[in-house]
Amino acid sequence: LGAQRVNIWLFHNGGYCYTGEPIQKLSVIYESNDEGVEPVMHIFQNQPIGIFQRNLEKLSKNDYFYEYNELQHKDSLAAINLLYKIVSSGLFKLKNKEGYFAGVLAIGYDHHHAITSGEVEIIKEVAKVIEMELARHRNA
Repeated sequence: LGAQRVNIWLFHNGGYCYTGEPIQKLSVIYESNDEGVEPVMHIFQNQPIGIFQRNLEKLSKNDYFYEYNELQHKDSLAAINLLYKIVSSGLFKLKNKEGYFAGVLAIGYDHHHAITSGEVEIIKEVAKVIEMELARHRNA
């Protein structure tokens, strides 16, 4: 697919507010980068989901979406992506075995790359394999 970065993000409980309310967080559990692309998995651990609110809202309504990262989005994720030289990205919803939104498969490019419908189908199949592996690991 020619991507420079692939990440798998999963939701998890990250502690509690002073009010006792739970805080849901996201962490990168897997990363693959082209040579010369700076790893970020060690940085993106226990991230409050509010940082990614705009993208998570889009994914909650769709199985995937593509975006060209520009600072005009006024979105912290777009700024983060540009900082790490990811110009465009495809985000794909990962579901748990009960069908709930459980994480994100992120495909990042260092150039403007419009993901084709054929690539979308391939990535959706990869996402299904990841979902099965996560379910198998959870049951182990």
